Parts: sequence; structure tokens; C-alpha cells
Amino acid sequence: MGIPLDKASLLALFLETLFYGVFFTLYCLTMFILLKKSGMNQRLLIPVATVLLCIATAHLIVDFVRILEAFVFKVDMISADAYYSNLAAPLEYAKNRTLRYPNHSR
Repeated sequence: MGIPLDKASLLALFLETLFYGVFFTLYCLTMFILLKKSGMNQRLLIPVATVLLCIATAHLIVDFVRILEAFVFKVDMISADAYYSNLAAPLEYAKNRTLRYPNHSR
């Protein structure tokens, strides 16, 4: 028997926030090292690391908004478990698309 979606989402947000903090610390250390040194790798690594940080930040923001909608704003209209069961919701789509490239094969 698995855990309910609402509890799994809270646990996932906790772990995601924890690992985001680790990633942000590593990003800051990477920028400190790359900005002190000069070289060809600097031109590639700084933008790539920054894009990765922006993607991770967007994903975390969408997760926080979904948690707030499920447990605070829409608690009277729909249960949190039913909210997370709706895979066609726009925020669910946005959350999944922040970590995946768009499918151009249509």
C-alpha cells in the first residue's frame, strides 16, 4: 500500500527544498571559482550553471504554488488528494515541463 498523493507531495517538497539548498550552495561555490579563473570553460559553464539554477528555481516555485493551492486556497472546494490526482491541471503541466524539453515531434 502506497502513501497518499497529498502526503507524498509534502514529502517531495521538503526533499526538493533540501536539495535545492545544496544545489544553490554548490552554484555559489562554482561561480566563485569560475569568476576567479579565466579560460574558455568559463564562457560555457557560467551560462549553463545559471540556466540550471533558473530551471530548478522555477520548478520549486511551481511546487510551492501547488502546495498552497491544495492545502490553503482550494481546501474548501476540493480535497488535496483530488487536487493532486488531476494530471490535466495547468500547474501540473508547468511543473512537468520545467524539467523536460518540449516535444517537437508533433
